Amino acid sequence: MLCGRANRCARDPRLRINLSRPFVMTVTEPICIFWDLYIALIYGILYLCFVAYPIVFTELRGWSPGFTGLSFCGTFEGVNTQHRFAIC
Repeated sequence: MLCGRANRCARDPRLRINLSRPFVMTVTEPICIFWDLYIALIYGILYLCFVAYPIVFTELRGWSPGFTGLSFCGTFEGVNTQHRFAIC
């Protein structure tokens, strides 16, 4: 039992450092701050599009809910195309 407890005690500082390091870097490194803000902006725009598609195509254009779902196919195809090029 003593060996197991000693092993756990030796891991605690490393675990604390490894879990806190990304948060410290996010706050202290300027490039990380700008990258986080950029990604937040891009994701915000993407999710606003997901919210706006049903409103625009159902209420303004009068599409049925089934056809409104098809309006997401362009976004889906763009993401798939990007993933194919990013992997290669």
